[in-house]
Order: sequence, then C-alpha cells, then structure tokens
Amino acid sequence: MIEIGKKQPLMVVNKTEFGVYLGNEQEKVLLPGKYVDEDVETGDSLTVFVFRDSKDRLIATGDWKKIYSFRLRNRQPKLKKECHIR
Repeated sequence: MIEIGKKQPLMVVNKTEFGVYLGNEQEKVLLPGKYVDEDVETGDSLTVFVFRDSKDRLIATGDWKKIYSFRLRNRQPKLKKECHIR
C-alpha cells in the first residue's frame, strides 16, 4: 500500500520517457525523471516520499527539501490549553 506523506521504499514497475512508475500493478505513483538515475531498472527498489501535487495526483520525490516543505505545510497546529480567569 502506498502511503501519502511518508518516506518509503517502492519497486519500479514501469519506465517511461518522463520518469518511472513505482508501486505494484494495482497501485502506481510517478517518480519524475529528474529524480531517477540512468541505471535504474524495472524491479529496483527506491526510497521516495509520496504526496499529492497541485492537481491532486499522487507523485513521488527524492528531493528531501520537498519533503520538509510538505511537512511544514501540513503540520497540525498545537492546541492551546484553555485558561479561565476569574
């Protein structure tokens, strides 16, 4: 199962001219070509971070700066304790 918002190892299932698809036959996510080494082959395992792009599509990245940015944008606000003044 591909998990959004987590760093995880995924298997290369298909190579294209614009990147590779990772996952399995039922569930796939694109890793764009700029993050793919030339020697990557079908069946290789790559550690990536999965998120949704601006068009709500699943996408993988190996750019750890994007991971940090994603985590900052999606961080839950801390709840403040209620104070009662009498």
